[in-house]
Amino acid sequence: RSLAAVTILHGRNAVDIEDRVQAILNAADPQRFSTDVIDVESATPEAVRAAVTTPAFFGSARALHLRGVPGVDKAPSLEWDDLEAVLVDALPECVVVLSTLQKIPSNRRVLKSAKTHGWQVETHDIPYGRDMERWLAERFERNGVSADPRATRLILDRLYPNTWQREDRWNPQTINMRLLATEVEKLAAAAARGKVTVDLVEALTPDRSGVTAFKLNDDTYGGRPDEALRELDNVLSSGEAPERVIGQVGYQPLVFLAARL
Repeated sequence: RSLAAVTILHGRNAVDIEDRVQAILNAADPQRFSTDVIDVESATPEAVRAAVTTPAFFGSARALHLRGVPGVDKAPSLEWDDLEAVLVDALPECVVVLSTLQKIPSNRRVLKSAKTHGWQVETHDIPYGRDMERWLAERFERNGVSADPRATRLILDRLYPNTWQREDRWNPQTINMRLLATEVEKLAAAAARGKVTVDLVEALTPDRSGVTAFKLNDDTYGGRPDEALRELDNVLSSGEAPERVIGQVGYQPLVFLAARL
């Protein structure tokens, strides 16, 4: 018996995973007449079975995007064994995409099941170093512009100065790929003659290379709550770990106290 086409996408690169999901669904059901999207946190075996066994409309393929993977993401009403059994019974013409923003360990049953059934597995993790520079350059090309390599590095140095060149498991700060993609779109829209330059990046990309800690603390302890909240939003959206923000803000009163002693 032919099996449905199942693809499992995992990793921390939310942008690439979202792009792949849309590409797979577009190829199967461009008009979305026969596409269902189910969050794994609220999914049940019955709901998934209905989505993958109902014939498609208008000659398109039946498609399902399951956001999350049981056994990896929170799924109180859906065990992996149950989902696996449902997918094996899916219509042969059905296209199923499972996506998670976590990197699945190689010893998880999800990956073993995928190998058994011949399902496709793709890893989309955060790139670092030269791979990150290439990723940004390709995003600019997709937006119809080119970028000076120096401008590409400057973007990364401004947004993630201590993070982008290599992965450090001891550094809790992660790279927000959606933020980088948005920054690319902003610069591409403002680029003159289809070229992103160093001058453009210096004018439009905020500098997060260490200045934020001082500005956030200055606004917080300077009695400017509106400015502090805006700066806090900027810091968190740039990928700064919340626990580091708490540490840097909470450290300031200790400095004041020490100065008075």
